[in-house]
Amino acid sequence: MKHNEKITDNMDRAMRQAMRRLGYNVEQYFDFKERCGLEYLRLTLPGDTWMQEQMAMERSYWGWWKVMWYARESDFLLLAEVAGDNIHQARWRYRQMHNPSFLADGRTEPGRQMEASYGRDYITDLVKEKTKRGDNNNNKM
Repeated sequence: MKHNEKITDNMDRAMRQAMRRLGYNVEQYFDFKERCGLEYLRLTLPGDTWMQEQMAMERSYWGWWKVMWYARESDFLLLAEVAGDNIHQARWRYRQMHNPSFLADGRTEPGRQMEASYGRDYITDLVKEKTKRGDNNNNKM
């Protein structure tokens, strides 16, 4: 198995485990993930809806979001298992770990991790490039 295939397999396995622990179906899972990704854009690009919309159409943004989500998902699964969370506790923990306000706050450890991996500079640079090109292609997920 190639490295990328192994990573994708691990991400899929973590997603299925999280869905079981949370009692989510596929639609609930992806809806929550997308809403958080859009809210993160709103928080990191405040007041600029055009930039938010451009980023929401950018495939590389959603790829980055998926990788960052997986990192938190793995932490969630470990913590929920160790803590013995019931479904309500697990859902609370999951919402807290994926809270866009928390992730967009550079004063928190997860916020610093997000910024270090791409964060605001990545988003700003990508939007500037799209603006130069006049790119309005829809490349979402």
